[in-house]
Amino acid sequence: MNRRVGRRAWYLKQYADAIRHSSVMDNMSKVGHIARVSRGATWRWSAVLLASLSGSAGCGQSDKVQVAGKVLYKDGTAPKGGVCVVQFLPAADSPAKIRKAASGEIRDDGSFEAYTRKPGDGVFLGKYDVTFAVLKSPMDPASLIDLKYTKASTTPFHIAIEDDVTDLTLQIDPIRSSR
Repeated sequence: MNRRVGRRAWYLKQYADAIRHSSVMDNMSKVGHIARVSRGATWRWSAVLLASLSGSAGCGQSDKVQVAGKVLYKDGTAPKGGVCVVQFLPAADSPAKIRKAASGEIRDDGSFEAYTRKPGDGVFLGKYDVTFAVLKSPMDPASLIDLKYTKASTTPFHIAIEDDVTDLTLQIDPIRSSR
């Protein structure tokens, strides 16, 4: 019996050291291994694992909403170019708890869906300065829109995102030709 207690103590020390020196995902396999050592302790390790994962599961998901709409020139046509992107940059005066930028590709019809990290994940609640990148091509960074739309400090679009927005329409000017 002492031998069994000593083995459990060794595994507990290994687990504590692993937690201190690696990420939660690395430790998940260690938790499973340790829990298998003693059937009586399985429920305790399951509770520890559940408690550690429940604290991080879904963090920030409730603070995100869907933002979609259209970007059009003032004549009603959609911007065309090799790179067409709308960007939502957190405003300096935004009261948001999480301040992360979002962006979305402007499609051929002018429609877009903004996202933070991956398509469909949404935009965090808060105030944003909306900027645009409409470039000739990825290799030719010549802007095809008025430059005031390309910087947070000069854009006329400042939006507070408080709920889902699916009908946002943003009208911009093409770059003035120097003929």
